[in-house]
Amino acid sequence: MRNIFILLPTILLLCTLGACKKNSGVEEALPVLDFRQDIPEKEVTLQDIGDVRYIRFHTSDSILLGDHMRLLPCGDKLFFYDRGGGDVLGFGKDGNSLSRFNHKGQGADEYTGIYYFAFDQEKAEVFICAPKRIQVYGMDGRYKRSLPIPDSILIDDIISLNGRFLLLSEMRNTPFIQDGELKKYAEELPDPNPYPFLLMDKETGKIEAVPVRSEGRFQNLVWTMREGKPFILVGRQQHFFPASGKYLLSQPAADTLYAISPSRELVPMFARLPLTKEKDGKIGCALMAATSRIMLVDAVFLKDEGMNQLKRQLYVYDINKKSPAVGSLVNVEFEGYNNQYPVVSDNKLYFILYPHVLLEAKENHKLSGKLLEITETLDEEDNPVLVEVELY
Repeated sequence: MRNIFILLPTILLLCTLGACKKNSGVEEALPVLDFRQDIPEKEVTLQDIGDVRYIRFHTSDSILLGDHMRLLPCGDKLFFYDRGGGDVLGFGKDGNSLSRFNHKGQGADEYTGIYYFAFDQEKAEVFICAPKRIQVYGMDGRYKRSLPIPDSILIDDIISLNGRFLLLSEMRNTPFIQDGELKKYAEELPDPNPYPFLLMDKETGKIEAVPVRSEGRFQNLVWTMREGKPFILVGRQQHFFPASGKYLLSQPAADTLYAISPSRELVPMFARLPLTKEKDGKIGCALMAATSRIMLVDAVFLKDEGMNQLKRQLYVYDINKKSPAVGSLVNVEFEGYNNQYPVVSDNKLYFILYPHVLLEAKENHKLSGKLLEITETLDEEDNPVLVEVELY
Protein backbone atom coordinates (compact mmCIF):
# COMPACT_ATOMS: atom_id res chain seq x y z
CA MET A 1 0.00 0.00 0.00
CA ARG A 2 1.73 3.13 -1.28
CA ASN A 3 2.86 5.67 1.35
CA ILE A 4 1.35 3.71 4.21
CA PHE A 5 3.58 2.33 6.94
CA ILE A 6 1.70 -0.14 9.12
CA LEU A 7 3.01 -0.23 12.67
CA LEU A 8 4.18 -3.53 14.10
CA PRO A 9 1.74 -5.75 16.04
CA THR A 10 4.08 -5.48 19.02
CA ILE A 11 3.43 -1.74 19.20
CA LEU A 12 -0.29 -2.39 19.07
CA LEU A 13 -0.02 -4.83 21.97
CA LEU A 14 1.96 -2.38 24.10
CA CYS A 15 -0.39 0.50 23.39
CA THR A 16 -3.58 -1.41 24.14
CA LEU A 17 -2.28 -3.20 27.21
CA GLY A 18 -0.58 -0.09 28.58
CA ALA A 19 -3.98 1.44 29.29
CA CYS A 20 -5.03 -1.56 31.39
CA LYS A 21 -2.62 -2.35 34.21
CA LYS A 22 -4.70 -4.74 36.28
CA ASN A 23 -6.46 -8.00 35.64
CA SER A 24 -7.20 -9.48 32.23
CA GLY A 25 -9.96 -8.49 29.86
CA VAL A 26 -9.99 -4.76 29.24
CA GLU A 27 -13.67 -4.81 28.36
CA GLU A 28 -14.66 -6.04 31.83
CA ALA A 29 -13.45 -2.79 33.39
CA LEU A 30 -15.04 -0.55 30.77
CA PRO A 31 -18.56 0.83 30.57
CA VAL A 32 -20.54 -1.68 28.52
CA LEU A 33 -23.64 -1.23 26.38
CA ASP A 34 -25.37 -4.57 25.85
CA PHE A 35 -27.88 -4.28 23.02
CA ARG A 36 -29.30 -7.72 23.87
CA GLN A 37 -30.90 -6.36 27.04
CA ASP A 38 -34.09 -4.38 27.38
CA ILE A 39 -32.84 -0.81 27.73
CA PRO A 40 -35.31 1.64 29.30
CA GLU A 41 -36.29 4.94 27.74
CA LYS A 42 -35.47 8.14 29.60
CA GLU A 43 -36.29 11.80 29.01
CA VAL A 44 -33.08 13.80 29.47
CA THR A 45 -33.34 17.54 30.03
CA LEU A 46 -30.54 19.54 28.47
CA GLN A 47 -30.51 21.91 31.43
CA ASP A 48 -29.91 18.96 33.80
CA ILE A 49 -26.89 17.58 31.96
CA GLY A 50 -25.10 20.78 31.00
CA ASP A 51 -24.87 24.54 30.79
CA VAL A 52 -27.10 25.86 27.99
CA ARG A 53 -26.32 29.03 26.06
CA TYR A 54 -27.58 30.57 22.82
CA ILE A 55 -25.35 32.08 20.16
CA ARG A 56 -26.43 34.72 17.62
CA PHE A 57 -24.42 35.19 14.43
CA HIS A 58 -23.58 38.71 13.32
CA THR A 59 -23.20 39.11 9.56
CA SER A 60 -23.83 41.81 7.01
CA ASP A 61 -25.88 39.47 4.83
CA SER A 62 -29.35 38.16 5.52
CA ILE A 63 -29.97 34.39 5.63
CA LEU A 64 -26.26 33.78 5.19
CA LEU A 65 -26.45 30.48 7.04
CA GLY A 66 -29.03 28.34 5.28
CA ASP A 67 -30.06 24.79 6.07
CA HIS A 68 -27.72 23.49 3.34
CA MET A 69 -24.66 24.38 5.42
CA ARG A 70 -22.95 21.98 7.84
CA LEU A 71 -21.69 22.98 11.26
CA LEU A 72 -18.24 22.01 12.54
CA PRO A 73 -17.30 23.30 16.04
CA CYS A 74 -13.52 23.56 16.53
CA GLY A 75 -12.45 24.68 20.00
CA ASP A 76 -13.42 28.32 20.42
CA LYS A 77 -14.45 28.65 16.77
CA LEU A 78 -17.51 27.58 14.80
CA PHE A 79 -17.31 26.80 11.10
CA PHE A 80 -20.13 26.42 8.61
CA TYR A 81 -19.43 24.97 5.18
CA ASP A 82 -21.41 24.14 2.06
CA ARG A 83 -20.27 20.80 0.66
CA GLY A 84 -21.48 21.45 -2.87
CA GLY A 85 -21.32 25.23 -3.08
CA GLY A 86 -17.88 25.54 -1.46
CA ASP A 87 -18.59 28.36 1.00
CA VAL A 88 -16.59 28.39 4.25
CA LEU A 89 -17.70 30.66 7.11
CA GLY A 90 -15.90 30.91 10.44
CA PHE A 91 -17.21 32.55 13.64
CA GLY A 92 -16.09 33.11 17.19
CA LYS A 93 -18.26 31.94 20.08
CA ASP A 94 -19.43 35.57 20.39
CA GLY A 95 -21.08 35.18 16.98
CA ASN A 96 -18.72 37.57 15.18
CA SER A 97 -17.40 36.64 11.77
CA LEU A 98 -13.74 35.57 11.58
CA SER A 99 -13.42 34.02 8.14
CA ARG A 100 -15.21 33.76 4.84
CA PHE A 101 -13.99 32.28 1.56
CA ASN A 102 -14.90 30.08 -1.38
CA HIS A 103 -12.26 28.48 -3.59
CA LYS A 104 -14.38 25.96 -5.44
CA GLY A 105 -12.96 25.22 -8.86
CA GLN A 106 -10.58 23.07 -10.86
CA GLY A 107 -7.35 24.97 -10.18
CA ALA A 108 -4.32 23.74 -8.26
CA ASP A 109 -5.20 25.98 -5.29
CA GLU A 110 -8.94 25.18 -5.38
CA TYR A 111 -11.26 22.32 -4.37
CA THR A 112 -14.00 20.60 -6.35
CA GLY A 113 -16.17 20.26 -3.24
CA ILE A 114 -15.88 19.98 0.54
CA TYR A 115 -16.13 16.32 1.43
CA TYR A 116 -14.55 16.67 4.90
CA PHE A 117 -13.26 19.61 6.90
CA ALA A 118 -10.77 20.06 9.75
CA PHE A 119 -9.18 22.98 11.58
CA ASP A 120 -5.79 23.26 13.28
CA GLN A 121 -6.19 25.61 16.24
CA GLU A 122 -2.43 25.89 16.87
CA LYS A 123 -1.58 27.10 13.37
CA ALA A 124 -5.02 28.51 12.41
CA GLU A 125 -5.09 26.35 9.28
CA VAL A 126 -8.15 25.01 7.47
CA PHE A 127 -7.98 21.55 5.84
CA ILE A 128 -10.50 20.81 3.09
CA CYS A 129 -10.68 17.24 1.84
CA ALA A 130 -11.76 16.38 -1.70
CA PRO A 131 -11.37 12.91 -3.30
CA LYS A 132 -7.78 13.28 -4.57
CA ARG A 133 -6.16 15.76 -2.20
CA ILE A 134 -6.43 17.81 0.95
CA GLN A 135 -6.14 21.57 0.42
CA VAL A 136 -4.69 23.72 3.22
CA TYR A 137 -5.69 27.36 3.74
CA GLY A 138 -5.19 30.07 6.30
CA MET A 139 -8.13 31.52 8.22
CA ASP A 140 -8.21 34.32 5.63
CA GLY A 141 -8.66 31.77 2.85
CA ARG A 142 -5.12 32.15 1.53
CA TYR A 143 -3.93 28.95 -0.14
CA LYS A 144 -0.90 27.32 1.53
CA ARG A 145 -0.29 23.82 0.16
CA SER A 146 -1.80 20.55 -1.06
CA LEU A 147 -1.51 17.08 0.46
CA PRO A 148 -2.10 14.33 -2.14
CA ILE A 149 -4.27 11.38 -1.16
CA PRO A 150 -2.92 8.01 -2.40
CA ASP A 151 -5.21 5.97 -4.66
CA SER A 152 -5.10 3.20 -2.06
CA ILE A 153 -6.99 5.39 0.44
CA LEU A 154 -10.65 6.46 0.52
CA ILE A 155 -11.11 8.97 3.34
CA ASP A 156 -14.31 8.83 5.39
CA ASP A 157 -13.54 11.50 8.03
CA ILE A 158 -10.71 13.80 9.12
CA ILE A 159 -9.76 15.79 12.22
CA SER A 160 -6.72 17.71 13.44
CA LEU A 161 -5.02 15.58 16.10
CA ASN A 162 -2.23 18.04 16.98
CA GLY A 163 0.06 20.57 15.33
CA ARG A 164 1.76 17.88 13.26
CA PHE A 165 -0.82 15.25 12.30
CA LEU A 166 -4.25 14.91 10.76
CA LEU A 167 -6.24 11.89 11.90
CA LEU A 168 -8.00 10.09 9.05
CA SER A 169 -10.66 7.39 8.84
CA GLU A 170 -10.13 5.14 5.80
CA MET A 171 -12.77 2.99 4.07
CA ARG A 172 -11.29 1.67 0.79
CA ASN A 173 -12.87 -1.72 -0.14
CA THR A 174 -14.91 -1.82 3.09
CA PRO A 175 -17.94 -4.15 2.58
CA PHE A 176 -21.57 -3.11 2.95
CA ILE A 177 -24.50 -5.08 4.40
CA GLN A 178 -26.89 -7.15 2.27
CA ASP A 179 -29.37 -9.56 3.87
CA GLY A 180 -27.37 -9.29 7.07
CA GLU A 181 -24.15 -10.45 5.41
CA LEU A 182 -21.00 -8.59 4.42
CA LYS A 183 -20.80 -8.00 0.68
CA LYS A 184 -17.99 -6.57 -1.43
CA TYR A 185 -18.62 -4.25 -4.35
CA ALA A 186 -16.69 -6.79 -6.43
CA GLU A 187 -15.46 -10.20 -5.34
CA GLU A 188 -12.00 -9.63 -6.79
CA LEU A 189 -11.39 -6.62 -4.56
CA PRO A 190 -8.86 -7.11 -1.76
CA ASP A 191 -9.95 -7.01 1.87
CA PRO A 192 -10.00 -3.57 3.50
CA ASN A 193 -7.08 -2.33 5.52
CA PRO A 194 -7.59 -3.80 9.05
CA TYR A 195 -6.30 -0.50 10.50
CA PRO A 196 -9.15 1.95 9.90
CA PHE A 197 -7.40 5.02 11.38
CA LEU A 198 -4.39 6.73 9.81
CA LEU A 199 -2.13 9.67 10.63
CA MET A 200 -1.10 12.12 7.91
CA ASP A 201 1.79 14.52 8.40
CA LYS A 202 0.42 18.01 7.76
CA GLU A 203 3.55 19.17 5.97
CA THR A 204 4.80 16.13 4.04
CA GLY A 205 1.60 14.11 3.57
CA LYS A 206 3.36 10.97 4.83
CA ILE A 207 0.88 8.42 6.19
CA GLU A 208 1.11 5.80 8.92
CA ALA A 209 -1.44 3.63 10.70
CA VAL A 210 -2.85 4.13 14.19
CA PRO A 211 -2.38 0.75 15.95
CA VAL A 212 -6.07 0.00 16.43
CA ARG A 213 -6.91 -3.14 14.48
CA SER A 214 -10.48 -3.91 13.41
CA GLU A 215 -11.30 -7.22 11.75
CA GLY A 216 -14.49 -7.78 9.76
CA ARG A 217 -14.92 -4.10 8.95
CA PHE A 218 -18.14 -2.89 7.33
CA GLN A 219 -19.81 0.34 6.27
CA ASN A 220 -23.01 1.82 7.64
CA LEU A 221 -24.69 1.00 4.34
CA VAL A 222 -27.46 -1.51 3.68
CA TRP A 223 -28.24 -2.69 0.14
CA THR A 224 -31.77 -4.00 -0.17
CA MET A 225 -34.69 -4.29 -2.61
CA ARG A 226 -37.89 -2.23 -2.72
CA GLU A 227 -40.59 -3.04 -5.25
CA GLY A 228 -38.14 -5.11 -7.25
CA LYS A 229 -35.54 -2.34 -7.48
CA PRO A 230 -32.23 -1.83 -5.61
CA PHE A 231 -32.56 0.49 -2.62
CA ILE A 232 -29.70 1.90 -0.55
CA LEU A 233 -29.97 2.85 3.14
CA VAL A 234 -27.06 4.83 4.60
CA GLY A 235 -26.47 5.66 8.26
CA ARG A 236 -23.83 8.38 8.33
CA GLN A 237 -21.79 8.79 11.51
CA GLN A 238 -18.70 10.73 12.47
CA HIS A 239 -15.64 8.75 13.45
CA PHE A 240 -13.87 11.40 15.56
CA PHE A 241 -15.16 13.39 18.52
CA PRO A 242 -12.94 15.69 20.63
CA ALA A 243 -13.60 15.10 24.35
CA SER A 244 -11.64 16.31 27.40
CA GLY A 245 -8.33 16.71 25.61
CA LYS A 246 -8.62 13.41 23.74
CA TYR A 247 -10.27 12.28 20.52
CA LEU A 248 -12.86 9.51 20.67
CA LEU A 249 -12.48 6.96 17.87
CA SER A 250 -15.57 5.24 16.52
CA GLN A 251 -15.63 2.46 13.96
CA PRO A 252 -18.76 0.39 13.13
CA ALA A 253 -17.20 -3.07 13.48
CA ALA A 254 -15.24 -2.36 16.68
CA ASP A 255 -16.21 -4.06 19.94
CA THR A 256 -14.05 -1.67 21.97
CA LEU A 257 -14.00 2.06 21.30
CA TYR A 258 -10.78 3.95 22.02
CA ALA A 259 -9.65 7.50 22.55
CA ILE A 260 -6.35 8.86 21.28
CA SER A 261 -4.49 11.77 22.87
CA PRO A 262 -2.54 14.45 20.97
CA SER A 263 0.61 12.59 22.11
CA ARG A 264 -0.85 9.47 20.38
CA GLU A 265 -1.56 7.49 23.56
CA LEU A 266 -4.45 5.05 23.08
CA VAL A 267 -6.97 4.55 25.88
CA PRO A 268 -9.89 2.05 25.80
CA MET A 269 -13.08 3.95 26.66
CA PHE A 270 -16.17 1.90 25.96
CA ALA A 271 -17.28 -1.61 25.01
CA ARG A 272 -20.44 -2.66 23.26
CA LEU A 273 -21.97 -6.10 22.80
CA PRO A 274 -23.68 -6.87 19.49
CA LEU A 275 -27.44 -7.23 19.33
CA THR A 276 -27.13 -10.85 18.23
CA LYS A 277 -24.83 -13.16 16.36
CA GLU A 278 -27.49 -13.67 13.70
CA LYS A 279 -27.76 -11.97 10.33
CA ASP A 280 -29.59 -8.87 11.50
CA GLY A 281 -27.32 -8.06 14.41
CA LYS A 282 -24.85 -5.53 12.98
CA ILE A 283 -24.74 -2.10 14.60
CA GLY A 284 -22.77 1.03 13.79
CA CYS A 285 -21.80 2.46 17.17
CA ALA A 286 -20.22 5.88 17.83
CA LEU A 287 -19.13 7.24 21.21
CA MET A 288 -19.83 10.97 20.85
CA ALA A 289 -19.13 12.38 24.31
CA ALA A 290 -17.57 11.17 27.57
CA THR A 291 -17.58 13.16 30.80
CA SER A 292 -17.15 12.02 34.41
CA ARG A 293 -20.94 11.62 34.62
CA ILE A 294 -22.30 10.44 31.29
CA MET A 295 -21.45 9.06 27.90
CA LEU A 296 -23.48 9.66 24.75
CA VAL A 297 -23.60 6.79 22.28
CA ASP A 298 -25.08 6.99 18.79
CA ALA A 299 -26.18 3.62 17.36
CA VAL A 300 -27.35 2.86 13.82
CA PHE A 301 -29.03 -0.53 13.33
CA LEU A 302 -27.94 -1.97 9.99
CA LYS A 303 -31.13 -3.77 9.04
CA ASP A 304 -33.86 -2.94 6.56
CA GLU A 305 -36.98 -2.35 8.63
CA GLY A 306 -39.10 -1.04 5.76
CA MET A 307 -38.51 2.64 6.49
CA ASN A 308 -36.79 5.23 4.28
CA GLN A 309 -33.90 5.41 6.73
CA LEU A 310 -32.08 3.10 9.09
CA LYS A 311 -33.20 2.88 12.69
CA ARG A 312 -31.08 5.14 14.87
CA GLN A 313 -30.97 5.56 18.65
CA LEU A 314 -29.20 7.88 21.04
CA TYR A 315 -28.14 6.24 24.30
CA VAL A 316 -27.23 8.04 27.51
CA TYR A 317 -24.94 5.98 29.73
CA ASP A 318 -24.89 6.94 33.42
CA ILE A 319 -21.33 6.22 34.56
CA ASN A 320 -22.09 6.22 38.29
CA LYS A 321 -25.06 3.86 37.95
CA LYS A 322 -23.40 1.85 35.16
CA SER A 323 -26.67 1.84 33.26
CA PRO A 324 -27.74 2.97 29.77
CA ALA A 325 -31.02 4.47 28.67
CA VAL A 326 -32.55 5.31 25.31
CA GLY A 327 -32.26 9.06 25.56
CA SER A 328 -34.82 11.64 24.51
CA LEU A 329 -33.23 15.09 24.75
CA VAL A 330 -35.53 17.88 25.92
CA ASN A 331 -34.97 21.64 26.08
CA VAL A 332 -37.24 23.00 28.81
CA GLU A 333 -37.37 26.33 26.96
CA PHE A 334 -38.74 24.78 23.74
CA GLU A 335 -41.73 22.55 24.38
CA GLY A 336 -42.17 19.60 22.04
CA TYR A 337 -39.05 20.19 19.93
CA ASN A 338 -37.02 17.18 18.75
CA ASN A 339 -33.43 17.68 19.95
CA GLN A 340 -32.09 14.33 18.72
CA TYR A 341 -28.74 13.90 17.01
CA PRO A 342 -26.88 17.09 17.81
CA VAL A 343 -23.52 18.05 16.39
CA VAL A 344 -21.06 17.04 19.14
CA SER A 345 -17.55 18.35 19.80
CA ASP A 346 -15.42 18.59 22.96
CA ASN A 347 -18.29 17.33 25.17
CA LYS A 348 -20.57 20.06 23.88
CA LEU A 349 -23.85 19.53 22.04
CA TYR A 350 -24.96 21.92 19.30
CA PHE A 351 -28.44 22.40 17.83
CA ILE A 352 -29.32 24.83 15.03
CA LEU A 353 -32.66 26.61 15.38
CA TYR A 354 -33.88 28.50 12.31
CA PRO A 355 -35.85 31.74 12.69
CA HIS A 356 -39.03 30.48 11.03
CA VAL A 357 -39.09 27.50 13.43
CA LEU A 358 -38.64 29.72 16.47
CA LEU A 359 -41.18 32.30 15.32
CA GLU A 360 -43.81 29.63 14.72
CA ALA A 361 -43.08 28.14 18.15
CA LYS A 362 -43.47 31.60 19.72
CA GLU A 363 -46.87 32.02 18.10
CA ASN A 364 -47.89 28.64 19.50
CA HIS A 365 -46.62 29.56 23.00
CA LYS A 366 -43.99 26.79 22.97
CA LEU A 367 -41.06 28.97 24.07
CA SER A 368 -39.97 30.31 27.44
CA GLY A 369 -37.00 31.81 29.26
CA LYS A 370 -33.94 33.10 27.41
CA LEU A 371 -34.94 31.42 24.15
CA LEU A 372 -38.23 33.31 24.12
CA GLU A 373 -36.37 36.59 24.78
CA ILE A 374 -34.08 35.95 21.82
CA THR A 375 -36.93 34.95 19.51
CA GLU A 376 -38.74 38.20 20.27
CA THR A 377 -35.84 40.03 18.60
CA LEU A 378 -35.84 37.83 15.46
CA ASP A 379 -37.41 38.10 12.06
CA GLU A 380 -37.43 35.52 9.28
CA GLU A 381 -34.50 37.19 7.50
CA ASP A 382 -32.11 36.64 10.41
CA ASN A 383 -29.45 34.00 10.78
CA PRO A 384 -30.25 30.88 12.83
CA VAL A 385 -29.71 30.65 16.58
CA LEU A 386 -27.20 28.09 17.80
CA VAL A 387 -27.84 26.18 21.04
CA GLU A 388 -24.67 25.09 22.85
CA VAL A 389 -24.89 22.61 25.75
CA GLU A 390 -21.62 22.12 27.65
CA LEU A 391 -21.98 18.77 29.39
CA TYR A 392 -21.18 18.49 33.10
